[in-house]
Amino acid sequence: EVCQRLVLWVSAAGGGQRAAGEEFGRKSTEVTGELRAQYAALLRRAVAGVAQAGPSLHQALRQVAAKPPGAAFKRTKREPRGGPAGAAGGYGSDPYGGGDEFETEPVDREDDRERSEEAASRDELDTCVGPILAHVDTVVKGLRRIVPQRRALVGVLRGLWDSLGAEGLKFVEEDLRQRSSWRLRLMATGAVDKISTAIVGAIRDALGHDVKEKDFEPPMPVRKLTEFIEGTASDSVSVF
Repeated sequence: EVCQRLVLWVSAAGGGQRAAGEEFGRKSTEVTGELRAQYAALLRRAVAGVAQAGPSLHQALRQVAAKPPGAAFKRTKREPRGGPAGAAGGYGSDPYGGGDEFETEPVDREDDRERSEEAASRDELDTCVGPILAHVDTVVKGLRRIVPQRRALVGVLRGLWDSLGAEGLKFVEEDLRQRSSWRLRLMATGAVDKISTAIVGAIRDALGHDVKEKDFEPPMPVRKLTEFIEGTASDSVSVF
């Protein structure tokens, strides 16, 4: 509508509507190109500032890699099911003073060990990615307060998503060259998944009914990380 009005104004000033339309088309293309370039440059600066202000996913994953599995968590000694050693009448204790050899079956101990390790892995992942999720939440709240244009807000969030995904991908590529640790690669993937969930939720909240499928498309580093992990898992199963 604005374009048509300008064409009519130029035409009314002389030169005919066709000439006015052609001239306006050339000028509008030039101006649009310049505006897009300026917007892209400003967006890159905004994303860089937001990313640098928060914790580094790559550094957090390196800290996890420097420790053995579950090293960040102290495991407490489990008491017999009946309570502390020597307690009388407890379930699983020997009434003749034989100790706690009837505490549980060997299969139960193995299941408990696996559940304990799984819980430790989840806690380790939460500890790794927790500060980053907190930063994402802070960024979202700040942008909603100071950036009225929702599409600009989404542009910054997608840029941050791309940046954090690139950090996760970089870690996996480094780990593959250095020690090829499947646990650490899964840790990186799990961290990026949690970040993706948080950012997708923020985009949905910001755009509401105006959201489109392309707004949820993962950035290239996130897609590459997912494809790499899925491909490696398939190869491992095939070899096995």
